[in-house]
Amino acid sequence: MNRIALINFTQKEYRELSAQLKNNNYQVARATTAKSMKSVLEKGSVLAAMFDIDEIPKVKDLIQIVAKQAPETKIFCLSVKKLHPDLEDLISRCVYACLAKPIETSELFYLLDGVKKDRQNSRGNGL
Repeated sequence: MNRIALINFTQKEYRELSAQLKNNNYQVARATTAKSMKSVLEKGSVLAAMFDIDEIPKVKDLIQIVAKQAPETKIFCLSVKKLHPDLEDLISRCVYACLAKPIETSELFYLLDGVKKDRQNSRGNGL
C-alpha cells in the first residue's frame, strides 16, 4: 500500500502536500497527535511518515513511536532549518531523509519511488 502519514503540518502545508501526493497515487493519512499517529499506524502499512519538525514540540517522542511501532515505515523530516542539533542522534538512527521546505516535489517523489521499489523487492525476496 502506498500510504503516507503526514504528521502535524500546518493546514495550508497539509492541503498542498496531500494534493500532490494524491495526484501521484499515494493515499494520505493525517496525524496531529501521538494518539492519532498510533491510530494511523495500527490501521495498516504506512510507506512513509513525514514530520514537519519545525511544528512539533515533542518531535523526538513521535519519531521514536513510529520507529518502534512500524520499523518498516520510512521517516522523512521536513524543515526550514538546516540544523537540528537536538535531533542529531535520532536523525542518524531513525530518519530516512531530511528535506528542506519548501518541498522540492521532484526530490520527494524520487525518494518515495525508491522506498516503494525497495519495499516491493524485499517482499519479493521473502523479507
